[in-house]
Amino acid sequence: MPQNRHVRALRCAAMALACLSAWAIGGLPANGGKLAGVVPRGLGLTAPALSAEAVFDARTGDEIERSIVAGDTHRYRVPIVAGTRIDVRFRSEADDGSDDDASPEKAVVPRKKSEDGPPPTLTIRDPQGAPVASEAGFDSDLRVTAAESGDFEIQVVAGDFAGEYELRIEGELRGVDGGGEVAVTDGPAAFPLEAPLGASVRIEVRRLTGGAPVVTAVRDGLGRDVGFVVKKQNDSRVRLHPIPVTAPGGLDVFVDSAEVGGGTYEVRLRADDDDDDSPDDDDDDREERKIVVQLAAGTDVAALALALKAEFGWELEEVNAGFAVFETPESRVGFEDEDARAAAARFPEILDAEPDARAQTPEGSQSNGVVIGSSLGRSEFDGQPALKTVRAAKAHRRATGTGVVVAVLDSGIDRTHSLFVGRVLPGYDFVDKDDDPNDEQNGIDDDLDGVVDEGFGHGTFVAGLILAAAPGAKILPVRVLDTEGRGRVSDIAAAIQYAKDQGADVINLSFGSRSRSEVVRGAVRLALSHGIAIVSATGNAGDVIQVDFPAGITDVIGVTALDGTGRRAAFANAGGRTALAAPGVDLVGPFPGERWGTWSGTSFSAGLVSGGVALLRERRPAARLQQFLRLFRRRSRAVGRRVPRSERKLLGSGVLNLGKLAR
Repeated sequence: MPQNRHVRALRCAAMALACLSAWAIGGLPANGGKLAGVVPRGLGLTAPALSAEAVFDARTGDEIERSIVAGDTHRYRVPIVAGTRIDVRFRSEADDGSDDDASPEKAVVPRKKSEDGPPPTLTIRDPQGAPVASEAGFDSDLRVTAAESGDFEIQVVAGDFAGEYELRIEGELRGVDGGGEVAVTDGPAAFPLEAPLGASVRIEVRRLTGGAPVVTAVRDGLGRDVGFVVKKQNDSRVRLHPIPVTAPGGLDVFVDSAEVGGGTYEVRLRADDDDDDSPDDDDDDREERKIVVQLAAGTDVAALALALKAEFGWELEEVNAGFAVFETPESRVGFEDEDARAAAARFPEILDAEPDARAQTPEGSQSNGVVIGSSLGRSEFDGQPALKTVRAAKAHRRATGTGVVVAVLDSGIDRTHSLFVGRVLPGYDFVDKDDDPNDEQNGIDDDLDGVVDEGFGHGTFVAGLILAAAPGAKILPVRVLDTEGRGRVSDIAAAIQYAKDQGADVINLSFGSRSRSEVVRGAVRLALSHGIAIVSATGNAGDVIQVDFPAGITDVIGVTALDGTGRRAAFANAGGRTALAAPGVDLVGPFPGERWGTWSGTSFSAGLVSGGVALLRERRPAARLQQFLRLFRRRSRAVGRRVPRSERKLLGSGVLNLGKLAR
């Protein structure tokens, strides 16, 4: 994180002041102008060292590691939206910096200057500078809810502490919903929306009566026209791309009718300020009339199903690991969002509800298929250039991933392939709802894209590359994708829960979506909270701004692909949440039926990285997840000079290096 210039300016000013004071008394300090221990000539006393203040810009989601000197103050300015719950964690603990295999596990000890001096103090101040929470100690945790929008300040005062500290800043603004009805007669009608300053808002207008809805303008609280882009429009509704709120006073949406005579319309707003980098919602991924519901523990599903049928006409389709899927009446096509919200508000046993949707393999969306090679075999797999790039041979002299379980949520696996003998656990099939997660095909073009069974073999190939990087790991196959490489949100969320319950150490998600699912997001965060590392492919759309969901979720290891020259592959997505890069072009891997092939895609880069995670987990089994993730990033390899500077920032912390991970 870039340091504010205030640090340099304050220290220079302090030095100048010290020098002027000394000069006024009799000359420059005897130590050549250093701040500490300034001794003015002619005096027998040592002046105290001048403390300094450093000001930094930060944001929610940041994890900061920094050193501080006793007596100094570090200030972090964080923009916060009103209603956001702010969680700040301070830890004055650090490892011994050793990376020697012969040394014991890194000792975590507090570092302070004196046993008797004051400990560091953590304080949160509101935009006016008033303290709203404060705590002194070497480990501190503060939680407040912002009553207003603006720049809050997180302040660390060292006291007598000198050394390294960790600071984690989290902020969560739960979705704020608003809106109502507006009548249009002979021209555009304005509807005011209470949109919190600093939030990102999604606006949708639905027709209740009259002609098709039209949004003619959006103005902020200062009366300025806000540029907006229509995301989707038809005869029944219009949806806008998210709009940032940059002025107080909310937004005015001007609604008109496409036909003479006007009509009545429902205007809806959803404001959020999430810390995840995810694409905008895409209705094309949604399943019509399907609602996925996350159930509270102990819910009587049969009783809930009867109640939902009586009140909303819903029919229960299936129940999986705490998630249920319902079908709504035909008359409710297009109202899945509203119906999900209504049910969640009505029944407390529903923790969350949303339209069911589909994710798919990046290679399926790219129509990039495997190439079966008659001349390929185990020797070509073991000796492929990608493994040399990631330093696999060096790594395997020290670690192989022994004792680590990697759950592969994908199209299944061909456990009869010679590569997997003795390396695969039983697993489960969430597509067919049975105990046989076999990688299979049906010979039908189910998604009508002109390619039959393009998902077949994907899970087998990914699992093979995980074992190429970590040959001692165990694969837990969990089938969530059909023969076309598509999977439902309900199955994916349930499968993540299943993998957690089965003791997975790593979960590989080589698929993605251009829309976000709160149900999947919740399942991912639950797994992360249990210390499970999650690896996800960034996607193959060539997007250099946003990665596919769920790769953009905080603490998920989002992996992009490199080509044979060490540069980002042209098809690979990359964005601010990309964790690192790995080879992803023309990789050699196993294919069902004792065959071998070559395939390209971020899915397979993710597989190599999951293997790397297994190596590090074997070496550091007791490491906390945050400590583990930091160490994982540090042990990547720097991007080569052949990669233009403008592209380096797209590759996260660098390139996968199995040799360093196994140290």
